[in-house]
Amino acid sequence: MPIVRIALPSSPAADAVFAFRAQDQTGSALAAVTQEVPTISEASGDSGRKLLIADFIPDTWLAANRGRDIL
Repeated sequence: MPIVRIALPSSPAADAVFAFRAQDQTGSALAAVTQEVPTISEASGDSGRKLLIADFIPDTWLAANRGRDIL
């Protein structure tokens, strides 16, 4: 995974600057990234790996508003 330095523009009309610098490509920064997928205690799908709509909206609300244009 490359590390890219971004310099934000001083005004909306100016351009941002993206730079790849060899000195930023250190093993210690890259070693901190793991492939482990955390579980989410609030998630009910896929053994805690996926958040479902039901995790945010109670079933009673969904049942009461089924078929209505709510958006």
